[in-house]
Amino acid sequence: MADPFTIDDSLEGTDRYAADLRRVRFTFLDTDDNLTRDPIKFTIEAFQTATSRSAYDYVSFSSPIAWARCYRVSPEGPLRAYVRVMTRPIEPLVELDGWSGWEFRDGGLCEPTEEQIEKVPAMCTSTLLLFAVPVGSLHVPLDTPEELTVQDAAAAVAALVAVLNERVGPVLARLEGGR
Repeated sequence: MADPFTIDDSLEGTDRYAADLRRVRFTFLDTDDNLTRDPIKFTIEAFQTATSRSAYDYVSFSSPIAWARCYRVSPEGPLRAYVRVMTRPIEPLVELDGWSGWEFRDGGLCEPTEEQIEKVPAMCTSTLLLFAVPVGSLHVPLDTPEELTVQDAAAAVAALVAVLNERVGPVLARLEGGR
């Protein structure tokens, strides 16, 4: 099974990510307008930029993942990852009269067409994965430079993606095993 999260580390992908980072540089600053030394804040901003700043995503994820976010619940709290995984209807909803499940095609769940849902409404359920990401697995520049660099942001994203793949991969494998 392929990794659920992938990084477009091609030259073109890295260039687009660098352009997105330049646009949002201010989000990486601390209260003194310096580049943050906080590995959690740095990782959150790098990942958010990699997944949601433009139509292009530096980090992509496979079906059936609907979205992934990282948050810090409190100012001193840990980094939490939230990953929404779409699934076929669960028992006892599988054979609910008048409903159909989403089809599984091309390696993922496919939303029904307008014509299909005019005939029979379709149901897809989801599971929200929530887990802490160990601070020791995060990347942040040790000698924080004056300027944000794509290399440091990309390294932060790569470290987080490794943890996401490690945690989410077995869940997706189990879901696919049940098909």
